[in-house]
Order: sequence, then C-alpha cells, then structure tokens
Amino acid sequence: MHQGYLEPASYAQGLVLTVVAKVSGSLSGNVGESTYIYAVINSEQLYLCSPDSGRNQTRFHLGVGIGL
Repeated sequence: MHQGYLEPASYAQGLVLTVVAKVSGSLSGNVGESTYIYAVINSEQLYLCSPDSGRNQTRFHLGVGIGL
C-alpha cells in the first residue's frame, strides 16, 4: 500500500497505470483559479509501465537445447 502524495511527473501522460484501490473521500483544491475536487484513494496496488513495454506486442520465442 502506498501512503502519501505521488509525484505527478512520475505518472506522465502516455504511461499506463493500473490501480487497485478504494475511494475513501474527496478533497477540494485549486488548479489555477478553478476549484477542483480530488478523489482520495487508499491504494492497495500500483503498477506503472510505458506503452512500449511489450503489453500490446505478440512475442514468440523458440529455443533448442542439447543435453550431454
């Protein structure tokens, strides 16, 4: 479980993030001059990967072994 603030730069646009969490409430804050409501979650698991990490690629492996 992760507690505390997560740095937005680590979770930039284009990355794939899978989260297992429970929403426990909300907080009000500002983005510029606009009020924004942030979800407060209790994360149970976070998994971060880039889109080119092979998730969407078909992989095929062939190996030959010789035992003596």
